[in-house]
Amino acid sequence: MDKFIKQLDPNLDYINHEINDGKCYITVASNRKEVTCPFCGQSSSRIHSTYNRIFQDLPIQGNKVFIIIRNRKMFCDNPDCSHTTFAERFDFISYKAKKTRRLEDEIVRLSINCSSVAASKALKENVVDIGKSTVCNLLKKETPVVDKKTVTAVCIDDFAIKKRKSYGTIMIDIFTHQILDMIDSRDYETVCEWLKTYLNLRVISRDGSVIYNNAIANAHPEALQISDRFHLLKNLTSYITEYLKKRLKPQVLIQAVSQETKEIKTIRQADENRKLTLKEKYEKIKQLLLEGRCKTEICRSLNMDIRAYDKLMAMTAEKGKSHSRQKDDHT
Repeated sequence: MDKFIKQLDPNLDYINHEINDGKCYITVASNRKEVTCPFCGQSSSRIHSTYNRIFQDLPIQGNKVFIIIRNRKMFCDNPDCSHTTFAERFDFISYKAKKTRRLEDEIVRLSINCSSVAASKALKENVVDIGKSTVCNLLKKETPVVDKKTVTAVCIDDFAIKKRKSYGTIMIDIFTHQILDMIDSRDYETVCEWLKTYLNLRVISRDGSVIYNNAIANAHPEALQISDRFHLLKNLTSYITEYLKKRLKPQVLIQAVSQETKEIKTIRQADENRKLTLKEKYEKIKQLLLEGRCKTEICRSLNMDIRAYDKLMAMTAEKGKSHSRQKDDHT
């Protein structure tokens, strides 16, 4: 454990630790003989008081880590310094921060591709106790400053701040797909002045808004305006629809058969089959056999039982044999 603490800062000494309910509490203390005043830069060895400072660090074996440091408050012996006392500071954590720098870097890395709510929920499971507002604040700190002179190709679009009430405009870099800037308006004058702050825009993707079209034309008259993919496909679909309306007949009749109509037709067909004589049924069976229908399909079509089918075919066969014998006798 002492080696782990030394990796955090070689000026810390491990004292003890305790694990309770998935949380590891590690107590450490500073071994510096002299501490530099952060306000004037003069070293001091006189201790004013000691207090416990607690902060979170990266987890160990699935346990959330809380480090309790016995921090010292020192006297500043420089008479010209604006502070008579100061608290000892360390490079691995910011002043008054509740998390180490490496833990903050890990939070940003895990949260950069998801919402603050989802990130907070995932981090609370086995990394760190954190709320969504803290995630947002850390992400804002890590957001790099945009050099407007290097931005050449962007996409602008509106978004709802309050639906049907107020709208804003967002700008996204076409190459990196990162959000560059946002304003809380989509009015012509505001958008135009906003675009003028980006001096080297050459390609601007937009929707079909006339306001954006005029603002871009005014701010960057030589910039190439292109339609975004959604509106490109939407316009293409609209043009094809209009073309087909002109080329095709205004009305195409399609016979619609409802389920109720199908059931009525089936009932009527069954009634007609019941009224057929044996000879008519036999003729229909012969016709269906020539069409390649099987026995099951024929029985279903004529609403006939298979045993009745076998009996009819056997009876017809006997009649055929009897008629043949009578003809031979007569001959």
